[in-house]
Amino acid sequence: EQREVYKLVESLVKRTERQAEKDARQEAKQAARRASLAVVAAQKEESRQAKLALAAERRAEEQRKREEREEERRCAEVRRCVERLVKQLEREAEQGELYCICRKPYNPTWFYISCDTCGDWRAWRQ
Repeated sequence: EQREVYKLVESLVKRTERQAEKDARQEAKQAARRASLAVVAAQKEESRQAKLALAAERRAEEQRKREEREEERRCAEVRRCVERLVKQLEREAEQGELYCICRKPYNPTWFYISCDTCGDWRAWRQ
Protein backbone atom coordinates (compact mmCIF):
# COMPACT_ATOMS: atom_id res chain seq x y z
CA GLU A 1 0.00 0.00 0.00
CA GLN A 2 2.81 2.39 0.78
CA ARG A 3 4.39 1.47 -2.45
CA GLU A 4 1.24 2.31 -4.31
CA VAL A 5 1.00 5.68 -2.55
CA TYR A 6 4.66 6.27 -3.29
CA LYS A 7 4.10 5.39 -6.97
CA LEU A 8 1.02 7.57 -7.08
CA VAL A 9 2.89 10.52 -5.57
CA GLU A 10 5.78 9.90 -7.93
CA SER A 11 3.44 9.84 -10.94
CA LEU A 12 1.75 13.04 -9.74
CA VAL A 13 5.14 14.75 -9.37
CA LYS A 14 6.17 13.64 -12.87
CA ARG A 15 2.84 14.74 -14.31
CA THR A 16 3.18 18.10 -12.54
CA GLU A 17 6.74 18.50 -13.83
CA ARG A 18 5.64 17.64 -17.38
CA GLN A 19 2.76 20.12 -17.11
CA ALA A 20 5.13 22.79 -15.77
CA GLU A 21 7.53 22.16 -18.68
CA LYS A 22 4.65 22.28 -21.13
CA ASP A 23 3.39 25.54 -19.57
CA ALA A 24 6.91 27.00 -19.69
CA ARG A 25 7.26 26.08 -23.38
CA GLN A 26 3.86 27.58 -24.11
CA GLU A 27 4.75 30.76 -22.20
CA ALA A 28 8.05 30.98 -24.11
CA LYS A 29 6.18 30.62 -27.42
CA GLN A 30 3.73 33.33 -26.41
CA ALA A 31 6.59 35.62 -25.33
CA ALA A 32 8.34 35.01 -28.66
CA ARG A 33 5.06 35.72 -30.49
CA ARG A 34 4.59 38.97 -28.52
CA ALA A 35 8.19 39.98 -29.25
CA SER A 36 7.69 39.23 -32.93
CA LEU A 37 4.50 41.31 -32.98
CA ALA A 38 6.33 44.15 -31.23
CA VAL A 39 9.08 44.03 -33.87
CA VAL A 40 6.49 44.09 -36.66
CA ALA A 41 4.68 47.00 -34.98
CA ALA A 42 7.97 48.89 -34.61
CA GLN A 43 8.78 48.27 -38.29
CA LYS A 44 5.33 49.50 -39.32
CA GLU A 45 5.72 52.62 -37.18
CA GLU A 46 9.18 53.25 -38.65
CA SER A 47 7.76 52.83 -42.14
CA ARG A 48 4.88 55.19 -41.30
CA GLN A 49 7.31 57.78 -39.93
CA ALA A 50 9.46 57.48 -43.06
CA LYS A 51 6.38 57.97 -45.27
CA LEU A 52 5.34 61.02 -43.24
CA ALA A 53 8.85 62.48 -43.51
CA LEU A 54 8.87 61.85 -47.26
CA ALA A 55 5.45 63.47 -47.64
CA ALA A 56 6.64 66.49 -45.62
CA GLU A 57 9.71 66.78 -47.85
CA ARG A 58 7.52 66.62 -50.95
CA ARG A 59 5.20 69.31 -49.59
CA ALA A 60 8.18 71.52 -48.75
CA GLU A 61 9.61 71.01 -52.26
CA GLU A 62 6.24 71.81 -53.85
CA GLN A 63 5.97 74.95 -51.71
CA ARG A 64 9.49 75.99 -52.71
CA LYS A 65 8.62 75.48 -56.39
CA ARG A 66 5.40 77.50 -55.99
CA GLU A 67 7.37 80.29 -54.36
CA GLU A 68 9.96 80.20 -57.18
CA ARG A 69 7.21 80.37 -59.81
CA GLU A 70 5.57 83.28 -57.98
CA GLU A 71 8.93 85.08 -57.78
CA GLU A 72 9.51 84.49 -61.50
CA ARG A 73 6.01 85.81 -62.25
CA ARG A 74 6.66 88.94 -60.17
CA CYS A 75 10.03 89.50 -61.84
CA ALA A 76 8.46 89.13 -65.28
CA GLU A 77 5.73 91.61 -64.31
CA VAL A 78 8.34 94.11 -63.09
CA ARG A 79 10.32 93.64 -66.33
CA ARG A 80 7.17 94.31 -68.39
CA CYS A 81 6.42 97.45 -66.35
CA VAL A 82 9.97 98.71 -66.78
CA GLU A 83 9.85 97.99 -70.52
CA ARG A 84 6.56 99.91 -70.82
CA LEU A 85 8.00 102.85 -68.89
CA VAL A 86 11.14 102.86 -71.02
CA LYS A 87 9.03 102.82 -74.21
CA GLN A 88 6.86 105.64 -72.86
CA LEU A 89 9.95 107.70 -71.97
CA GLU A 90 11.44 107.02 -75.40
CA ARG A 91 8.19 108.17 -77.07
CA GLU A 92 8.14 111.27 -74.91
CA ALA A 93 11.77 111.99 -75.73
CA GLU A 94 11.00 111.66 -79.45
CA GLN A 95 8.08 114.04 -79.09
CA GLY A 96 10.19 116.65 -77.33
CA GLU A 97 9.90 118.27 -73.91
CA LEU A 98 6.55 117.82 -72.18
CA TYR A 99 5.04 120.99 -70.73
CA CYS A 100 1.61 120.12 -69.43
CA ILE A 101 0.51 117.94 -66.51
CA CYS A 102 -1.40 115.96 -69.13
CA ARG A 103 2.05 114.78 -70.36
CA LYS A 104 1.57 115.96 -73.91
CA PRO A 105 4.17 117.84 -75.94
CA TYR A 106 3.95 121.59 -76.53
CA ASN A 107 1.16 122.63 -78.87
CA PRO A 108 1.37 126.24 -80.10
CA THR A 109 -2.42 126.44 -80.54
CA TRP A 110 -3.03 125.87 -76.83
CA PHE A 111 -2.85 128.36 -74.01
CA TYR A 112 -0.51 127.38 -71.07
CA ILE A 113 -0.57 128.62 -67.47
CA SER A 114 2.06 127.82 -64.83
CA CYS A 115 1.06 127.21 -61.20
CA ASP A 116 2.91 129.57 -58.83
CA THR A 117 2.80 126.97 -56.03
CA CYS A 118 3.98 123.76 -57.68
CA GLY A 119 5.36 125.01 -60.99
CA ASP A 120 3.29 122.59 -63.08
CA TRP A 121 1.93 123.75 -66.39
CA ARG A 122 -1.68 123.44 -67.37
CA ALA A 123 -2.87 123.64 -70.99
CA TRP A 124 -6.18 124.97 -72.24
CA ARG A 125 -7.30 124.48 -75.77
CA GLN A 126 -8.71 127.45 -77.53
